[in-house]
Amino acid sequence: MFYTIAHTAVNILWHLWFRLELRGTENVPKSGPFVFCSNHVSGLDPTIVCLGVPTRIKLRFIGKAELFKNPFLRILFVNGLGCFPIERGTADMGALDKAINIVKDGGALAIFPEGTRSKDGYLQRFKSGLSLIVQQTKADVLPCNVTYLDGKKFRGRVVVNYGPVIPFETLGFSDTQSPRELKGATRIIRSKVEELSLLPPKPEESED
Repeated sequence: MFYTIAHTAVNILWHLWFRLELRGTENVPKSGPFVFCSNHVSGLDPTIVCLGVPTRIKLRFIGKAELFKNPFLRILFVNGLGCFPIERGTADMGALDKAINIVKDGGALAIFPEGTRSKDGYLQRFKSGLSLIVQQTKADVLPCNVTYLDGKKFRGRVVVNYGPVIPFETLGFSDTQSPRELKGATRIIRSKVEELSLLPPKPEESED
């Protein structure tokens, strides 16, 4: 109930504050299990990217442990958004096991695999934990990209793109569970998230 109320409240709030567009919502699965994977630009991202996912599917976000030290944020993230903490820069096996169990139990797990916010909005490297979870659960992946075209100012244009689901079978996993397969799957998922961005190519990537 709290999740539904919070979802409805931020839906109204962000449509009033931003010129918010949700594209590709037809690609969102009707139910779990699946892994939701998005870029990360702002602390607002969890409350924005969830809006294209029906409230009957409660996204469970992995968040950095520092966010849970603030009592207000802990209530919002844990009760409102179903988040749970992970210690960044460590092999937090407890958080990893919880993430895997959420998906195995038929849930929807949301991850920002860059591990930190992008300062310029362009996609950074992905951490391998994403592919490890996908490998262990054999779950499909829903790629997403949020683009703040005018920054985060009032009535700025924000577009959230939900891409076609990436079937687990297309990620190149086998029974060997090799590091090479994890890296290959990470590259595939990252490329699908990047394709959804509305930002122009970086200057150094532009053609003359």
